[in-house]
Amino acid sequence: MHVPHFAYRSALETQTGLNEYGVPQFKERENLTAYLKANQMIPDAFADYGFVKQEDIYGPRWDDGLEAAMTDCPSTNLVSTGHDHNNCFIIRRQKSDDAPPVLLAYGRTTGVNAWGRDVPIGATIFEVTPSKYDPAHPEAMYRIRQVHPSFPYIRLGTR
Repeated sequence: MHVPHFAYRSALETQTGLNEYGVPQFKERENLTAYLKANQMIPDAFADYGFVKQEDIYGPRWDDGLEAAMTDCPSTNLVSTGHDHNNCFIIRRQKSDDAPPVLLAYGRTTGVNAWGRDVPIGATIFEVTPSKYDPAHPEAMYRIRQVHPSFPYIRLGTR
């Protein structure tokens, strides 16, 4: 998907107690990462992926039913999005105890012309091994990594 779904907002803002427009600042980012790890919202398998949230989640402020559809279709266990260029993370969303978890991912910003340069450009690669599928641990079937271009990014007006 391009635009993040309400589930991203709900997982990060409602569950962590941030206000609805809260963009964590530097100290808050460290606390947010610690909170997410302590509450098993960042799967151990992706601990090296990095966690960057430097802007709001620019998606709907209401649930349009997509999250319920994901619950009704338990084979959906990962949703990846872009749109917010200064966000790059993977969290685990557990809607309820009886629903399987879903991984919510922001891919690395790829466009050289993308606004904001706080997050280095690159790409997120998702390798899927269906034989490792485990509904309780969707991260088991994914190898997710980031790659970065071999050329340096040059800001306009600098040399």
